[in-house]
Amino acid sequence: MIQAGKRKKEFADPYTVTGAVTKGNIITKLSLLIMGLGNIAHRQIAKGLMFLVVEIGYIWFMIQSGIYNLSMFPSLGWREQEKVWNEKKSIYEYTAGDQSSLILLYGVATIYITLMFIVVWREAVKSSYKSEVLAKSGKHLNTFKEDFKSLFDQNLHKLLLAAPIMGVLIFTILPLIYNISMAFTNYSKVNDHLVLFDWVGLANFAKILNLNDSIGKQFYSVLTWTITWAIFATALNYIFGMILAIVINRKETHFKGFWRFCFVLSIAVPQFVSLLIMRSMLQPTGIVNTLLLKYGLIDTALPFFSSATWARVTVIVINLWVGIPYTLLQVTGILQNIPGELYEAAKIDGANAVQIFFKITLPYMLFVMTPYLITQFTGNINNFNVIYLLSGGNPTPVDATAGKTDLLVTWLYKLTVDKQYYNIGAVIGILTFIILAVGGICMALVLISSLLFINNVVEPVAVVSEAAKRISAGSYGFPIENKYTDELGELVDNINDMSLKIGQNEKMKSEFISSVSHELRTPLTAINGWGETILEDTTDDPAQMRRGIRIILNEARRLSTMVEELLEFSKMEDGRFTLRMEQVDLQAEFEDAIFTYGELFRQEGIKLNYECGDEDLPPIPGDSERLKQVFCNVLDNAAKHGGSGKRIDTSISREGEFEVVRVRDYGPGIPEAELPFIKQKFYKGSSKARGSGIGLAVCDEIVGLHNGIFTIGNADGGGAGGTLCLPVKE
Repeated sequence: MIQAGKRKKEFADPYTVTGAVTKGNIITKLSLLIMGLGNIAHRQIAKGLMFLVVEIGYIWFMIQSGIYNLSMFPSLGWREQEKVWNEKKSIYEYTAGDQSSLILLYGVATIYITLMFIVVWREAVKSSYKSEVLAKSGKHLNTFKEDFKSLFDQNLHKLLLAAPIMGVLIFTILPLIYNISMAFTNYSKVNDHLVLFDWVGLANFAKILNLNDSIGKQFYSVLTWTITWAIFATALNYIFGMILAIVINRKETHFKGFWRFCFVLSIAVPQFVSLLIMRSMLQPTGIVNTLLLKYGLIDTALPFFSSATWARVTVIVINLWVGIPYTLLQVTGILQNIPGELYEAAKIDGANAVQIFFKITLPYMLFVMTPYLITQFTGNINNFNVIYLLSGGNPTPVDATAGKTDLLVTWLYKLTVDKQYYNIGAVIGILTFIILAVGGICMALVLISSLLFINNVVEPVAVVSEAAKRISAGSYGFPIENKYTDELGELVDNINDMSLKIGQNEKMKSEFISSVSHELRTPLTAINGWGETILEDTTDDPAQMRRGIRIILNEARRLSTMVEELLEFSKMEDGRFTLRMEQVDLQAEFEDAIFTYGELFRQEGIKLNYECGDEDLPPIPGDSERLKQVFCNVLDNAAKHGGSGKRIDTSISREGEFEVVRVRDYGPGIPEAELPFIKQKFYKGSSKARGSGIGLAVCDEIVGLHNGIFTIGNADGGGAGGTLCLPVKE
């Protein structure tokens, strides 16, 4: 509030009429009566004389005719033209009577001139007061030459706008006020009020708005059709023009320029020529009816302009012919400038063609074309050419002043030019203006809603689209600020989550490649080294040879395991990971794995304990090779990460509808923070043990395909344990 007050005070004019009256000296106060006196007293003679000349001219005008015009304005005249016998000439002579139309015009003009004089008078008083204030403060007073030069510098806007403003005031506003004034008179041929007429107040408005009056009934009928026509003419032109532009603009459409040329060609012919040709073609004896009758398609001529319904449909359809090309050109330009990123973002969100159109294409077009639609709507309300040149407003009922296709503007023309109902025409003109203003406000509301839609939907979509582009370029982990609570907010959350997960996966892949490279390099180095050592050994030491061969076999087995894991992971990624189901003795397969790893663990100093139930376990449906792969991987993983405990316990038993395999080590266990990620691909955690990071992910996939459950966690008393639950029945 303080800032607003300061701003208002800053731009306030310090030289006011009130200030001149209350604070001015005697010369300034006399300037209220003698315009320019203050300027002349302070040696601004040219400016003061100009104000004085304006005052003298106004006073002279008022004495000559202004006062008389104002005195006649309330009555609009009363003296009728009289026929008087001239005895000298022996003829009848006519004495001039009053003409109300001229009296009305002169009266309005006098009031208009008076108002303009008041504006100039105020400027003269303020100028005199300004001269006084500047002179008292010792500041410089501009000379006439300096004021004239300022018109080409800081006051250039005043010079350039003066002529247009005067033109608007004289040739637009003055005639408009004159025509509005007619609405409050009885100026018409009714009761012979064409020469002398009187003020009637709001009687004409009451007559127009009265449904019981014939004119009132015609007004409401014409008003209804005018609004209907404006809506259909505007909407259909826009809809069909938009559809046509979209179809031509499709990638699948060939020869786009040719098709646009075909539809735009109608613009090359002047509109009034096209309309008159159409009118001639659709007459009862026109070419359309003649051809239809000739080929026996109709029995009687179609009533294009003789039936109200036919006439209204006809003018709407023909208006499409002359209006669609303009819409086509504008919509084409908009379609070619809509950012492609918005469509990409919408497709990422799973939007179909219909959703894309209503959420992106249509809002953009409405945003750009709403001003055009406003002007088009108002233009159709006043579309004189199409109606008058095509149907002439017909068909017209007997004794009616308006036809069934007449708009307010064509009816106004008939009322004034044909019927000479000038007062009623003036009322129609005022009501038409009001209707246009209301229509413009309604369309402006559509514009505001479009702007809000753009800000609330399209702009956020652009933000999401930009984030999607960053993600596609490889920039992950930069979240979008989510300030939305609707479906768009959900989309933002999904994109942020996707970006985070992709970033994590990329990081894990990078770590995986580095780890696999290291894991492959280490056994290969050992194999190469011991191979060369054995070949170059000249002592033929059997112990040394056996040691070298054992290491080579161990490293080869590790390489084979790693390659198998990589192959299995590849199959998982591209959907080639399948099972060969059969009845499997799960206990036998698990014992084979125990036997295979028992000797290896013994050599590494790890004790492998195995416990099975008393009862024989039934076969279960499964893939024996895949299940054995799981057992081996779990045992190997227990040895790598928990072998420091020098003990691994295993067991198999039946628990309800499942056969359960348990493997537990007595190592350091798994950090709690890493437990949720332990089965994710490429995840190795903080463990320093060798591995690719995909073994447990492959195991989880295999068990899942068997409809089983694979869990890993920390065991009571230390160490980690893995549990495999496989269903007995499918």
